[in-house]
Amino acid sequence: MWWSLEYAVNDYVKQILFKPSLKVDILEITVDKNGRFLVAKGNQDNLCLVNIYAPNDQNQQVNFFDKIIDPICRSSTNNILPGGDFNCPLTEVDKVGGRDILYNKRTIQAIQELCNSFDLADVWRTQHPNKKHYSWANGSGKIKMSTRFLANFKTITSTRY
Repeated sequence: MWWSLEYAVNDYVKQILFKPSLKVDILEITVDKNGRFLVAKGNQDNLCLVNIYAPNDQNQQVNFFDKIIDPICRSSTNNILPGGDFNCPLTEVDKVGGRDILYNKRTIQAIQELCNSFDLADVWRTQHPNKKHYSWANGSGKIKMSTRFLANFKTITSTRY
């Protein structure tokens, strides 16, 4: 059984699921006008949950990751947990097929700036630096990528996922 926070914008539905035992009261919600992100500030440990669905176009991705920093900053917490579809592999291990990772250099830099701003790291990649695991594949299976979940670096190193 899960508790769900849903918000719909322009036919996009953003959803964050919670275990009922977490006992989170949402104090504030910020939603992108295009339905690309939802930032929910909760009372439990001053938690800020962020659901991300980044655009596919690299120019739009760079602007998107620059834009998302402001609502996260307004949450006034260091306990930030962004997750979702970043539409960009951060390392060669995170993908199979498709364009070379250097094609996404500007987007990778924007994501790294987001991580540096809030002391975030990729949960899966930190604990499994060389393991190949994919959450998405195209119809032919020739292109595969991973969905991201970021967390404060101190949380990652003290918790096993």
